[in-house]
Amino acid sequence: MLKWINTCFLLIVTGLHVFAGGPYARKARLTSDTRESLHKIEKTLSAHPEESIKELDGIIKLAIKEDLQPSLSLAYYLMGVSYTELKQPQLALHFIDLAEENYLKNKDRKLEKYEVTKNTGKPQEFYFTKGEILSQLQRYQEANQNYKVYKKRANNKSSARKTNYAIARNEYAQENYTEAISLYEQLLQEELARNDEIQIRVCYSRLAACYISIDNTELGLKYYNKSVQGIDDILMSENEEISASENYNTYSKNKEVVSQALRKQNKVEEELDLRNRALSVLDDSMEHLRLAQLHYQEKDIVATEKSLDQYFANISYNLIDKKEITVIREMAFKLESKNAAKAFTYLKYYEELSDTINTRLLSLQIDEDQLGKQGYENTLQLEILRKNKEISDNTISSLMHQSELKEENLKSQKTIIYLLTGIAIIVLIALVYIIKVSQQRRVANQKLALRSLRTQMNPHFIFNALNSVNSFISVSDERSANRFLTEFSTLMRTVMENSEHEFISLTKEVDILRIYLELEHFRFKDKFDYHLEIPPNLDTDDWVIPPMLIQPYVENAIWHGLRYKESKGNLTVSLQKAKEHLQIEVIDDGIGREKSQEIKTKNQRKTSSTALKNIQERVTLFNALHQLKVDVQITDLNTDGTGTKVIILIPQPQI
Repeated sequence: MLKWINTCFLLIVTGLHVFAGGPYARKARLTSDTRESLHKIEKTLSAHPEESIKELDGIIKLAIKEDLQPSLSLAYYLMGVSYTELKQPQLALHFIDLAEENYLKNKDRKLEKYEVTKNTGKPQEFYFTKGEILSQLQRYQEANQNYKVYKKRANNKSSARKTNYAIARNEYAQENYTEAISLYEQLLQEELARNDEIQIRVCYSRLAACYISIDNTELGLKYYNKSVQGIDDILMSENEEISASENYNTYSKNKEVVSQALRKQNKVEEELDLRNRALSVLDDSMEHLRLAQLHYQEKDIVATEKSLDQYFANISYNLIDKKEITVIREMAFKLESKNAAKAFTYLKYYEELSDTINTRLLSLQIDEDQLGKQGYENTLQLEILRKNKEISDNTISSLMHQSELKEENLKSQKTIIYLLTGIAIIVLIALVYIIKVSQQRRVANQKLALRSLRTQMNPHFIFNALNSVNSFISVSDERSANRFLTEFSTLMRTVMENSEHEFISLTKEVDILRIYLELEHFRFKDKFDYHLEIPPNLDTDDWVIPPMLIQPYVENAIWHGLRYKESKGNLTVSLQKAKEHLQIEVIDDGIGREKSQEIKTKNQRKTSSTALKNIQERVTLFNALHQLKVDVQITDLNTDGTGTKVIILIPQPQI
C-alpha cells in the first residue's frame, strides 16, 4: 500500500514539473499560512493553553508532512510553552528538546531565522523557557545554567533582572540562602533606583524569608516590616498606576512566603503576630483558620475556638489539603464534653469541608490524568509520523532517481498525457478512499466521546448519597439506610447498563428518573414534593432518547433551586408529544438561577458549570452524529427571577 502511494506521489510530482513548474508555489503558500497561524496562537497561548495544544498538534502534523522546517521548530517551541503553562513539565521538556533538535539538524539548510521565541523574535527566549520547565521539575542547577545563557544572549537590563529573580528563587528552593540573599540585595537596589513599588516589596519579603531561614529572625522581620510599610493606605487609595488588586495579591503572596519560613523554623509566636496583622489588611477568612491552627499548636483552646468561629462566620471552601482542617475535628473532640451542640456543628463543618476537598482533588486528578494521557498519545502519534516521514523521504528520493532514467525513454507528449490522465483517475480514487476513511474515523471519535460522557456521573451525587447512608446508620436507622442503599444500587446498576447504549427507550429513562426522584425526595422530603406527569396517550415504548438526558436538569433543580428554598417547594417533570417531537419540561419553584449563583460557593459554581457543560456537549455530539436537532431552553419561571423552567424538544431519531 505504501509503495503504491509513493509511486502515485512520484508520478504526480513528475507531471506537475512538466506542466506547472513544480510544487514551490504551494509550499511557499503553506509556509506563509502556518507561520501566520503560529503567530496568532502565540498571542493567545497564555490565556488558552489547552486550545493552543489542539491547534498546534494539527500544525505540527502538517509541518512534518510538508517539510515546513522553520514552522515546525516554532510549533514545537510553542507546544512546550503551552505544557509549561499547564504545569506539565515532562511533556513541555519533550517538545522544547524537539524544537532545539529540529533547529540544529536543519541549520545547514539555510532556514529562516530560528524563531523559537515569545513575542520578541530572539532565539535566547528559548533558554528562559527551558529554565522554567527545569525549575518545575526541580532540576534547579540545570535550570540556572539555561537562565545564564538567556541572560548573556539577551544582554539588557530588563532580561538580567528577570534572570536574577528566577535564579534567586531556585537558590532559595535549594536552601542556598547566602546566594539568594546576595541576588535579592542586588535586585532591591535596582528596584529602588527604578522606584518600582511592587517589586521593592517583593525583594524585602524574599530577603525576610531568607534571613528567617538562617535563624536571623529579628533581621528577617525588619525586612518584612519594610515590605508591608504603608500597605493599608495603598490598598485604600485610588491610584490608577498601580491597582489595589495587584498590591493586594502581592501582599498576600509575600505574607505567605514569610509565614512558611517562620513555620519551618517553628516560630509560632512570630507567625501568630504576622497573621493577626494581616487580618487588618486582608479580607480573607482563611487567615482565621490558619490562626486557629497556630493557637491550637500553642494549646490555647479559647483562642482556637474564637478563630474557628470567625472562620465559620464567613467560611471559605478554597482548600485542597485535609491537614488544614484537622484542627476543626480536634476542637470538636475537645468541646464534646462542654458543649455537645457546638462540637456537633464543628464535626458537621469538618465533614462538609472534607467532602469538598475530596471532590476537588478527584476533579484535579481526573483533569491531570486526562491531560497527561492525551499529551502522551499526541506525542506518540507525532513520533510515528516523523519516522514514517523519514522513510517516505528516502523512498521518494529513490523513486525520483528511477524516474529520471525512465524520462529519457519517453518519446512523445501523447504518452505523458495518457500517463497524467491515469494519474488523475488514481488520485481521484485515492481521495474518495481517504475522505471515506476520514468520515468513518470522525464518526468513531464522536461515538467514543459520547461513550466517555455517558459514563460520567456527578461525584457530588455519589458522595452525598453515601453520606446519607452514613447519617441513617449514625442514628441507628438501619431500615432507612437499607432501603436507601437498595434503591441507590438499583439506580447505579441501571445507569451502568444503559451507558453502553447510544439510545434507550423512554420507558427505561422514566424508570431511571423515577428511582432518582424517589431517592432525592427520601433525603429531602421536607424540602420539596414532586410530580412525574406522563399522559395516557403517550406510549413511552415508541420513543427512544439518549440515556441520562433528563436527570442532570432534575438534579440541578433540586440541588440549586429547591434545596435553598425556605418553604417547601414543588418539582414537576412532564412528558408530552408536540407534533413530531417529544417535549420534556422540568419546572421548579425554587429560588431561581440568579439567587442560586449568589449563595453558592466557588466550588459549587464550578461543579454545576461542569455538569451543565457535560450535558451540553452530549447534546451537541448527538446532533452532529445522528443529524438530530435536540433543543434545550432554560428560562426563569417567574418575572421576579424565582423558579426555573427547562424545555427539552427531542425529534424521533431514525436508528
